[in-house]
Amino acid sequence: FVLPNTPYAELLFDSLDPGGEVYIDGELKFATDGFDDFAIDVSNLEKSKKHILQVRVFPRAPETLFAWHRQKDSYNGWFCGEIKLKTYGNTRLSNLTAITKNTNSNKAQVLFSGETNKKCRVVISVEQIFGGNEPEKRVAEIEADGLFEVNALFDAKLWDVNNPNLYKVKFTAYDGENVVASESIETGFRTIEQKNGEIHLNGKRVDLTGALLMQFLPPYNKTSETHICPSNEQILWQEMMTQALGGNTLRLHILGYGSNDPRYARYADRLGLLLIWTTRHIDSIESVQWQGKWRGEAAYLRQIKKHINHPSIIMWEGSNELHPNIAQINDACDRFVPAIKSVDTSRLISPVSHLYYAADIYPVRNCEFLSTDGLTDHNGQPVKASSYWTDSLVVRSAHTYSLMCGYGSGWDKMRTQPWKEQVKLLESKEKAYVVSEYAVIGRQDPNTKEAVRDYFNPYSYEFSDEKVVGVNFTENDWLESQAYQALCAYQATKRMRMANVDGLLWCCLMGGANDGGYLKPVIDNYGYAKLGFYTLRTAFQDEFAFIYGVDTKIGKQFSFKPAFFGEKGKNYSIELSIVDTNGNVLDKYTYQNVEAQDRVNCLPEFKSDITKAGFYGIRFNLTKK
Repeated sequence: FVLPNTPYAELLFDSLDPGGEVYIDGELKFATDGFDDFAIDVSNLEKSKKHILQVRVFPRAPETLFAWHRQKDSYNGWFCGEIKLKTYGNTRLSNLTAITKNTNSNKAQVLFSGETNKKCRVVISVEQIFGGNEPEKRVAEIEADGLFEVNALFDAKLWDVNNPNLYKVKFTAYDGENVVASESIETGFRTIEQKNGEIHLNGKRVDLTGALLMQFLPPYNKTSETHICPSNEQILWQEMMTQALGGNTLRLHILGYGSNDPRYARYADRLGLLLIWTTRHIDSIESVQWQGKWRGEAAYLRQIKKHINHPSIIMWEGSNELHPNIAQINDACDRFVPAIKSVDTSRLISPVSHLYYAADIYPVRNCEFLSTDGLTDHNGQPVKASSYWTDSLVVRSAHTYSLMCGYGSGWDKMRTQPWKEQVKLLESKEKAYVVSEYAVIGRQDPNTKEAVRDYFNPYSYEFSDEKVVGVNFTENDWLESQAYQALCAYQATKRMRMANVDGLLWCCLMGGANDGGYLKPVIDNYGYAKLGFYTLRTAFQDEFAFIYGVDTKIGKQFSFKPAFFGEKGKNYSIELSIVDTNGNVLDKYTYQNVEAQDRVNCLPEFKSDITKAGFYGIRFNLTKK
């Protein structure tokens, strides 16, 4: 690299993970045994001369030795983040943010903030750079000396999942009429909140649908590399496949390692994809249980500050799963929530994605639970909950595996389970409720050319969960296994949406764990969609008609209750037809001009004259008037 003739210059390193060394012209300039970002001052290097930068990244030994979640390579990946050369004049602008406080159709109220090292006048302008071509316009200015912030209300195209409008926000510092510094950030203007027990994007309800993004594993001989540092194409492919699934949300869940890679957010900003973000310091909040403090707090906050301007990130998550008592729940909330709010109050917060909020999810010994209002425990006894348990930004979330045919549970459990404590959470007008993990296993085709050519792992620790079907699947039964996964994926998603769940995230999209033998993903280890991919896509639709309930066998009367998801206040026509296995229509009926009264709308019972036992298809054609 060559330094221009400017007073100050830095080399900015996003990460050397798990650690490494930096040499300039053969001389060691920096060494680290951590993965946080850092900067090296190179202002004193000779200008207009070529300098040689050498970066050494140490290989990683696994931090967590879960045999079922790790590839067997004892040095399991390493990562070099983005490196930038940054030059400055005597006046410097830094820590620049644009936080949307309010939106109203085509207007945004935005709090701009930053810091300058010298007294100056700062002019702020915005220019649309994605989704349209609005010209640059000045929206605010302020006399700044150190920290500054200024509110502005202006016309703007909002960012959402259907219209990911992005803007360049330019901060220009003036000394008199002279420009002395200029810096830009990229962002989109949008709000995210929970209101009336729902999640609202720009003031309108949004159901979070999608999947977890775990390790990217294929091809097998590259697993140690790709699960930590996938290519641009691999990241973009996963995000686009989430949208092809009908999803609008990804939960970053890079097992044991976490990720703070800006590429995930940068691409999601442009795709209109919502992200639940956990940083590289995944699960670090759990240290509170053993050490009485959150050791990773400063580093976690430092990492979220780096991504605070990405509109795609809608939620900060502290930890994946915890089996706590009430004191530990309070500790996690007391440490995580105020820390996040000290940096950002514009996003939702999930201290732990799964606190086992009710005993009918996973009864775990010595675990305790809080009611949604924090006034009682799971036994109905009075308790004193952390004040942050009921904070307006904190959502409720859980992993509902055993209730939704996952982890070896039978169909009856999904069909008849009462949700007990969940009912209070689902009906709460204060808290949204997100199922942040649910899944059912489905084997992949072992005969694809990639599996035969590269590597196929015939073993999985999940095989024991198949016995719930009453069949011990073999490798040759992969298609039947996928059919069962597809059936469960559709019915479980429908079941939860009927119960008013605000978010459903399948575990996981692809890859994930188990040396390439993880069975829950709806895309196999070589990129082929399983049958469950398509039934999830159906059940993730905002508007569709279905049979109310999860029964797949209809009795002798051949009657059932149709229902549909729709937009409140809109009129729909629902055409229902019964077909045989050859596609021949045997019976047909149309419900005309039905107004959607709510999110879930039940229709009058349908009864057919069909009396012969057999397999039939029930098809719905939903039309919005």
